[in-house]
Amino acid sequence: MFGDDILFASVVRQGERVKKVYLPKGNWVLTKDSTVQRGSTWLEVAVSLREFVAFVREGSDVLAIF
Repeated sequence: MFGDDILFASVVRQGERVKKVYLPKGNWVLTKDSTVQRGSTWLEVAVSLREFVAFVREGSDVLAIF
């Protein structure tokens, strides 16, 4: 987590292609494709070393940065 509104899902294992992420309560926007995911659940996300995976809390002003 970066503050209350940004969650990064970093690649931490060599060869990792799927990351299991827990999203806190609320709705979260996956910045790479703008899909909205419901929180309070686990989610599997495709990951790559060539991109970063970030979720931003829906409605947050910081979403405009992404």
